[in-house]
Amino acid sequence: LRALLYERQLRITELVLENPLISVVRLADGRWNIQDLLRRAAAAAQAPRPFVLPPLDVEKISIRSGRLRLRDDVLRLQLRVDGFAFRATNMNADRPFEVGLSFRNESRFAGRLLNSEVDLDGMLALAGFEPERMSLTARKLRLELAGKTIEASGTLRNLVSPALDVSLRLPELDSKSLARVFSVPDGI
Repeated sequence: LRALLYERQLRITELVLENPLISVVRLADGRWNIQDLLRRAAAAAQAPRPFVLPPLDVEKISIRSGRLRLRDDVLRLQLRVDGFAFRATNMNADRPFEVGLSFRNESRFAGRLLNSEVDLDGMLALAGFEPERMSLTARKLRLELAGKTIEASGTLRNLVSPALDVSLRLPELDSKSLARVFSVPDGI
């Protein structure tokens, strides 16, 4: 309370979400259900108003045992992720902060059962909630899919018109390992 009164800053030591359900949808016209939310947040940050919320500073935020649902009507894809975990340290809307994300999942893709694991360690920049300036840098991204491990690092910039710079370390692939995920012609 002292920081809010004297420094005009809202500080939260720790925020934990247990078992949340997060749903992200891309509609057939290409719009995402979170797009309007991000634009409204950016507009609200720029609009003049008599009462302005103080800058928000969260020391630690985490999601435990979350569920993520992704529906993409453009690609006709549905993804269900359970056991979703997220952590952010020194979260601030105006400067980059540390993030981590992980999940283990069992899904169907092209009629095949796939087990996957994802672990991400990186930095997130909310850029004052302006989607064009937001970015995610993955110092380390590990994806295990169908028994093969892919490691990557890179940066995603601009959520409105995304630009991706990525470096991949791919395992040796043969027709047998590819056939776990895709239909593969003989001899590949």
